[in-house]
Amino acid sequence: MSLTSRIVRTLFTIGDLKRDLGWVPPTNVETVENLSYGSCDKWHLLDLYRPKDKEGKLPVLLNIHGGAWVYGDKKVYAPYCMYLASQGFAVVNASYRLAPKHTFPSPLEDVGSIMEWVVTNAKEYRLDPSNLFLVGDSAGAHLATAYTAIQLNQEYAKAFPGITVSKKLVPKALVLNCGVFDMEGEVKRRGALLTPFLTDILGEKPTGSSIKKMSPVRYITPDFPPVYLATSNGDFLRKHSHRLKEVLEQKQIDFSLISSERKPKRSGKTARTKAKKAEVKAPKKTTTNKKAKINKSAVKKGNVSNMKSNAASKTKKVKKKHE
Repeated sequence: MSLTSRIVRTLFTIGDLKRDLGWVPPTNVETVENLSYGSCDKWHLLDLYRPKDKEGKLPVLLNIHGGAWVYGDKKVYAPYCMYLASQGFAVVNASYRLAPKHTFPSPLEDVGSIMEWVVTNAKEYRLDPSNLFLVGDSAGAHLATAYTAIQLNQEYAKAFPGITVSKKLVPKALVLNCGVFDMEGEVKRRGALLTPFLTDILGEKPTGSSIKKMSPVRYITPDFPPVYLATSNGDFLRKHSHRLKEVLEQKQIDFSLISSERKPKRSGKTARTKAKKAEVKAPKKTTTNKKAKINKSAVKKGNVSNMKSNAASKTKKVKKKHE
């Protein structure tokens, strides 16, 4: 395992432990744990969460966890997924195989198996597969995007024969948080620094062909489903989100980009609305205010003239004394 992968595992573990310290599971969510979706007893397991006060079929959020393809499992994302379930969704929280033991595209194939599990078991667990959404952050956002692109792009699908392609497996929309979408661009920016890490992920030294396979932004088609895209100034992968935004715009795909950047790169409807609200809230200059300013200036002038006259009289008195 490369030093980069070791550092990622260490830092992410510390961060997640701090984040979840003192967390208490919500009482309004019911859980079904350790359902098997594949042949690997360690990794092919998922948990299912539902709000206790909801009956019948529910829309499904399938969460694909992040962790740079080398870290994470369903336990780490339980607090997040249970919160989503408390908002009225059935949430599938799954583990998948990790590098370097299990190299790409193993995690991508696992996402395919999880999707098939949801569709196959929808009736038993009261799930609505026609309202199935993929949710992912970091590496999870990458896997969600790549999987969806495979379902809709025949050429891209040929590179992944282990993944079933079907119209039933196309998600209704995607929620992508701080993801990796353009590995080619990342390699150009960071160069040889990425080679040891990518060797962990791929099981061999990266090539032009293997890097292309890990760049789903190249394979997005006009029929790609709507995307909710999130990034921020603190996201060291934010260039990926803006690159994906460009492609979504080019393909005329519905999307929302949520970014906490201080200076938005384009003024949208929201920015204009905020500007108008600011104008309404700003106090207008009235004639009363003008009169008040005039009176204040007059008072100031009066005080100055009084001060001058007082000073002059004092000077005269001093002169008389000396005389």
